[in-house]
Amino acid sequence: MVSLLSHLAYLNNFTGAPYINPVYWTLGIEFQFYLFVALAFPVIVSKWGT
Repeated sequence: MVSLLSHLAYLNNFTGAPYINPVYWTLGIEFQFYLFVALAFPVIVSKWGT
């Protein structure tokens, strides 16, 4: 059940669970990229504006 939930949330790269459909590994990497951008953007913008 944990494997299925982590697969649906693209968290397999964080949990280490195998993908049900191996093609979705690319979406997991994309999810990590967008998460990084969302967390880094406020820091970058605050440094840029001052």
